[in-house]
Amino acid sequence: MKVTLRGYDHGADPSVGPQEVFSQEGSLNTDGSFVFENIEMPLNRIFTAEVNYDGTDLQSDYAIVKEGDTSLSVPPIKLYNKTTDTSKLVVDESRIFFEYGTDNTIQVFNVYSFRNPTDEIIVVTLNKDGEVPFIKPPEGSSGVGYEPMQDSEKFMQTQNGFAIPPSENAYGLIEFASVSQTKEFEFSQEFILPVKTVTVFVPEGVTAKNTKLSDQGIQAIQNFNFQIYELDGVGAGDKVKLTISGTPKEASATTSSSTSTPEAVTSNKNILIGAGAFGVALILAGAWMYLRDRNHAEETNTAEDAGDEYESSEDVIDAIIALDDLHRSKKISEDAYQKRRSELKDVLKEKM
Repeated sequence: MKVTLRGYDHGADPSVGPQEVFSQEGSLNTDGSFVFENIEMPLNRIFTAEVNYDGTDLQSDYAIVKEGDTSLSVPPIKLYNKTTDTSKLVVDESRIFFEYGTDNTIQVFNVYSFRNPTDEIIVVTLNKDGEVPFIKPPEGSSGVGYEPMQDSEKFMQTQNGFAIPPSENAYGLIEFASVSQTKEFEFSQEFILPVKTVTVFVPEGVTAKNTKLSDQGIQAIQNFNFQIYELDGVGAGDKVKLTISGTPKEASATTSSSTSTPEAVTSNKNILIGAGAFGVALILAGAWMYLRDRNHAEETNTAEDAGDEYESSEDVIDAIIALDDLHRSKKISEDAYQKRRSELKDVLKEKM
């Protein structure tokens, strides 16, 4: 089996992410280790390793050259058997957001939180329409698409879809679609896999009716008010049918961005979804964020200072993505993580 070591450096422009500057192929030893010798190791170079195992590209986490390093250990790559049985996934939560637009359409964002508790990689192949086989779009909808959540566990990209490695942490996937906007309409969503909890978010002034819905009241999220409903225990193959009626009180469209609790609201889908979590890009973003924060720690102790680093809200989202990845891989302390994330959220508010 061949292993490829790749190196990435920063360019002169700090707003540009790391660029690949080095690649070398080698072979695994019989004990599963790999060694590359006579490799240049300039300060702050980022290294990752990758292998192709049973037709799937697997990548290690990153390692960064620090001052005085003469050798470097790249995190191990875990190998798993593969399966295409998506019924082994455990879906903990589905959160459905309704965003009222100005073009007589309603954007529906269904945010799925799920886990792979098995000891196998679950390979997901998109169908001919580009749809995820274990997620159904709302009936009568159009413009269906999918994106990973910004702080999801990392998916692996494959030729015809993506793969889900075993993980105790949650994966987050957003399905977005459009339905026609009327003062009252029937919404129907089939769930292929059982879901422990379904939560529905509609703008204040809009109501959702279903005999099994539990009214959770109005909740303010980032200067917008949502009417929230909850539905427990949706079985495999069941349909959630809602009667949606009313007119939003807010003039602006609403939607949410988080994988655990909604923390930010915007009508921009790209802000909601983030930069995505496929492939090596997020690994490098985490390394980039680590280096940038380490090199500029004294200059970024306040939200005002942090705001000067980013030209747009998209840049701030990218920073949050990278920070979450660092925290998830335990490369940043809890106190530093919470402090930095709070600063970035304040910056995001200012730029929205």
